[in-house]
Amino acid sequence: MRFVQKGTGKAVRLTGYVLIMVAMSCALLLIAQKMFNPFHVVKGNSMSPRIQSGDAVIVKDVNEDKIKVGQVVVFPDPETNEQYIVHRVTAIENAGKVTLLTTKGDNNPVADPIKIASGLVAGSVAARLPHLGEFLSVVTSPRGYFGLIAIPAALALLLAFGQSIVENVDNRRRRRNDSTGPAFTGPVGPWMEAAGPHARTPERIYPTPTAMVETVVEAPVSPAGMGDFFYPVPTAMP
Repeated sequence: MRFVQKGTGKAVRLTGYVLIMVAMSCALLLIAQKMFNPFHVVKGNSMSPRIQSGDAVIVKDVNEDKIKVGQVVVFPDPETNEQYIVHRVTAIENAGKVTLLTTKGDNNPVADPIKIASGLVAGSVAARLPHLGEFLSVVTSPRGYFGLIAIPAALALLLAFGQSIVENVDNRRRRRNDSTGPAFTGPVGPWMEAAGPHARTPERIYPTPTAMVETVVEAPVSPAGMGDFFYPVPTAMP
């Protein structure tokens, strides 16, 4: 039974650690995304197969004078300006003081109809993280917050509280059992001591003194007529 309890306690603690790690990781990811926005979620397959819908990309700053053909850049949508487009640069054209970029999606049959000024480029793609965009969409939603952060944290706290109660009860029971000590079952001798690792003051049992009886034995009469008295000899009664 003790082995089963120890195994159960380890499983409960491990489960609590996993829940805490999940909640903390998702919380840190959510905070970083809200404050610094290091990951940009891709929607659409215009850059497939290199970048697919649901992926996340990390964007780094780029100098407009150092943009090259073949580089994947991020720039605002010229039609709405409310979202960004991730396309590859296919041509660079100098138009006086302005450098115009021709862009195209790898999966699109033709280039983008509108050329982009190099000064509008927000950055270039430094790395692609497959499917992270889908996960970010879940974490940043209210359902994802409760399912991945709030509920796991609450369960971990409940497990820790319940485990502490079980351990306290078990420790009290163990101390109560140890305080009584095992009963003495050895043979009875002239004296004995209480046994056990937590024995009380030794208890000694001494043999009961036997009854002593005085017996007077008459001595033979001496020639002088004087009787010699024998002192009483103690005799043990059975």
